[in-house]
This record gives sequence, C-alpha cells and structure tokens, in this order.
Amino acid sequence: MGSTRATVRPRKGRRLLRGGVGLALLVVAAITIPLALAGGGGSSTGVSRVEQTFVRAWSYGCQLDACTGGPRPFPPIEVATPGTTPEVDVVVTVTMEHKTTAGDYGLVRMRYVPTSGPPVAMAPGDFRLDTSGDRTTTTLTWITRDLTAGGNQYSFELFALPRSGNGDGSFSFSGRRFALVIEMWSAG
Repeated sequence: MGSTRATVRPRKGRRLLRGGVGLALLVVAAITIPLALAGGGGSSTGVSRVEQTFVRAWSYGCQLDACTGGPRPFPPIEVATPGTTPEVDVVVTVTMEHKTTAGDYGLVRMRYVPTSGPPVAMAPGDFRLDTSGDRTTTTLTWITRDLTAGGNQYSFELFALPRSGNGDGSFSFSGRRFALVIEMWSAG
C-alpha cells in the first residue's frame, strides 16, 4: 500500500499573519536577549567565575575503619572575592566521574576556608554517591550566601570520603575526572 499526502496551501491572509507574528517575535527577541544577558537593565557588581578541570586518577580505600579525616582528590582552590562589593553569594558546581565498590558509597562535601578562621561546610552539606560498582558521572552543586567579600581570599576544598555500606570491612571510592566552577556575584 502506498501512502498519500495532502498539501493544503494557506490563504494569503494567513501567510501574512504568520509573517507578522514571526517578525514581531524576532523584534522582541532582538530587544530582550541583550537585556537579559546584561542583567535585565540592573547592574551587577562584583562578579567572579573560576573554572578548573582535573584529569588524574584518585582512589581511596579502607579496611575496617571509616577513613575519617577525608581525602582530597585535588588541592584546595584559592579564590579572591571581588573587591567592589562587601558580600557575595557563591555557587560551586562539580561534575565528577566516580565509582564505589559494590554495596558501598562515598560522601562528597565542599567547604571554604577563610584566610583566618575555621573551615565552613557549604550547603546543602554532604552528597551520598553509590554507583553499585559501576563508573558514572554526577554533577553536584553547593551554595553559600552573604560571604564576606571586599577582596578577601578563600580556599575551596572538595572531600571524597569512602564509606562501608555492605559491612564486609573493605570499601573504596575512586575516580578520574573533575570539572569545577566557582561563581560569585553581589549578595542579594
């Protein structure tokens, strides 16, 4: 059996209407897209973005303990806040390739360390990653609001902690690649 296809030609008025709507949408897009990219007409001072990638194998394994203290798969990242604003909001996004031993899991946490003062865990805290023995990729996001800025320096540290889930006393958490983005902008 063959297929048939019917073609209906629009009337002139409809073609004009479609053309007018398309032109109107094009004009609206031409006006609003640059405004949106520029912050919608408002001004945003104190913007900073740091991007880093790490391609190196890491693996942490434990026998009969919880491996407290926490391994860092890459060194702390030093970032200076913008000097033009008193406070910033900070978002850290990490995409990581990782694997846990079957039945076990890993905890991943991000914290920042001021030049003088104790480390501070970023919200929402720890993420629990369980791959059931398969390698996978995950993207995680942490946030801190109203961080004192004015040019202050902070170290951002990621921890990958292996944890036993199956009770056999042997567990590991490993990976090969990280992509990390730290973004800061005026608080508020």
